[in-house]
Amino acid sequence: MLTYSFENIRSEFLYEHLYHCLREDIQCGKLRSGERLPSKRTFATHLGISTITVEKAYGQLLTEGYIYSRPKRGYYVSDITTRAFPRPRSVRKTVRETEKTPAWFADFTSNQIQADMFPFATWTKVLRDTLADEQSHLMEPVPVWGCLALRQAVSTHLQHFRGMYASPAQIVIGAGTEY
Repeated sequence: MLTYSFENIRSEFLYEHLYHCLREDIQCGKLRSGERLPSKRTFATHLGISTITVEKAYGQLLTEGYIYSRPKRGYYVSDITTRAFPRPRSVRKTVRETEKTPAWFADFTSNQIQADMFPFATWTKVLRDTLADEQSHLMEPVPVWGCLALRQAVSTHLQHFRGMYASPAQIVIGAGTEY
């Protein structure tokens, strides 16, 4: 049975930590193509975490193509040798007791920021400039699959930060469930 430690994960969510551990094991070949993963309930009990945590981690791996699901049979490791996933980087973390925590300008981990630290003046100026410069474009109907520039930005982000290769044509951005 797979075992991972959840001690000292700091600000990372449990499901993210489990997702990263599983993804690294898949990329390194520790988990081989076609290998069956433990059921969500069994794995959660073994690790001492919530079933929802395992479900979220499996869901992310499923979305990114690292695993696939067979109805009523479970989850299996995908064959990633034919796909262009980035190689895992060996990360060496050295923690020194003398190091101080850096003073960040803003901490977005909790989706909150101190009002006195937010650059409202800059935000307002950029908003006004955009409204003034893009008046004609702002009133045009948006294609049903979403703004091309935004889809290109999402595609680039997915490639650089998630190792996913999705063209803008494969991405749909909408404002509701109808999409």
